[in-house]
Amino acid sequence: MKNKLFLSIVAAIFMMLILEISARVIKNNCISEDTYGFYRVPFKKSSLLGWELKPGAKGHWYGNFIEVNSLGFRGREVPVKTEDSFRIFCLGDSLVFGHGVEYRDSFPCKLQEYLSLLAKKQKIEVINGGIPGYATWQERILFENKGVMLKPDLLVLTFCLNDITSQASYKCGSALHRIRIFLAKNCASLDLLDNFIYYKIKRPVWLHRHKKEQNVEKNIKNSSELAKLTQFPEFAVLIDKNSTLRDRWWRQTRDELKGIISDAKENKINVIIMAIPFRYQMYQAESDILPQRLIREFCYQSNVSLIDLLPIFKKYNNKRIFLDVAHMSSLGNRIISKELTKFIIKANYMNN
Repeated sequence: MKNKLFLSIVAAIFMMLILEISARVIKNNCISEDTYGFYRVPFKKSSLLGWELKPGAKGHWYGNFIEVNSLGFRGREVPVKTEDSFRIFCLGDSLVFGHGVEYRDSFPCKLQEYLSLLAKKQKIEVINGGIPGYATWQERILFENKGVMLKPDLLVLTFCLNDITSQASYKCGSALHRIRIFLAKNCASLDLLDNFIYYKIKRPVWLHRHKKEQNVEKNIKNSSELAKLTQFPEFAVLIDKNSTLRDRWWRQTRDELKGIISDAKENKINVIIMAIPFRYQMYQAESDILPQRLIREFCYQSNVSLIDLLPIFKKYNNKRIFLDVAHMSSLGNRIISKELTKFIIKANYMNN
């Protein structure tokens, strides 16, 4: 009996080794070494910011190829700035980064393309300074340490609802998440299994839920109910006019925004704040848009230009603008880049 048990254990270990070796061969031939697990994006830990993109890394994230330059930003290498260049730094989270779309379809890349067609003699450079998951306090540190150093002529600072809720807490990954990442990086068979589950099971379920949520949202007019439908139910707090918790979160966010604007003005950098809505806001009455009113009042008091994309998105009335509750599709990114282009040209930033 003991011999049979021993042989069974040895056979199981042998099969696991064969499976792991086979998985490593497949992974080395098909998958970049810098990708791992469900998230499949080249992050590295940062003692200052919690996490950041790994300079020089290449990999895939939600099915899209990601290439990180030597500065730790998505996209091409940033050249040395010349006198004839007009440089824009886009600061934000996954909405700027281009979650769910190829780099060529992200709005910073499209913005450079559109402005380059209109520029007479200037060389247009748009830097994608978006890091997935960043809150406003992290964006402020990033801009102070890297953004200012790049000497942009214009800062495009994005703002969305979870910039406020992100002030509530901070974790650089839960213990379970860190264990999962460790196993995925060091066990190729588990990594491949994780990705098979994502692409064949989780992603189809997510796409089905996304379509279902869109249909439900259109029939609900109550803002609180809409917010609770999302994967971020704490957003219901943002539209509660009597919420002291929201007021505290907003004060923290506002202080960080003031710091970013102050740093920009000290370095003679023009600033545009761009407010990006969430999908469920497309079906709200105008009187219920409290977060947009807060940022509108802040920009007015701070004498900063604002682009509020909510009324612009509503004019298009196209459900294909969003990939999910927060992130834009290629169409959404094109709309943003076109609106930014018109605003920059009209404000004459390129000739100042």
